Amino acid sequence: MPQLDFSTYLGQFLWLLISFFILYSLVWFLFFPKIEEIINSRIDLIKNNLNAAEEAIKKAKEIKTAMEAKLKATNENAQIMSLEADREVKLILETKAVENDNITSTILKEKAAELTHLGNLEIAQGVPAIVEELKQILLSSLTLDQNSGRKNDYS
Repeated sequence: MPQLDFSTYLGQFLWLLISFFILYSLVWFLFFPKIEEIINSRIDLIKNNLNAAEEAIKKAKEIKTAMEAKLKATNENAQIMSLEADREVKLILETKAVENDNITSTILKEKAAELTHLGNLEIAQGVPAIVEELKQILLSSLTLDQNSGRKNDYS
């Protein structure tokens, strides 16, 4: 059988073709479908992961937008509350300043009245001494007038 004779090139070429066809058939019908299935499943997995990543990015952007809107609203609310608190503090300070001025003026009036009263007391306490002094002066002048024999206008 010349096909099995490996000494000629035609036999070697024939066996090469037969071996190649057998191996090619094995790869094409047995291995390639499995490899193709694995590759397709990996491609599908990658596509699904990419789609999931895109969805996650969209959700993250939506959440970020919502958070920025809430943050902006919160900042505006905080500014409004701060302005209101400042107004309230100013109003309270003004009210307390007016109250403080009123209390201070009342205290000053009371102290002035007390000082006037104390001054009047000192004068009043000094009046009897002055009256006593005047009596003595008058008595001495009366006695001098009587001693001199003149009449005075005091009697």
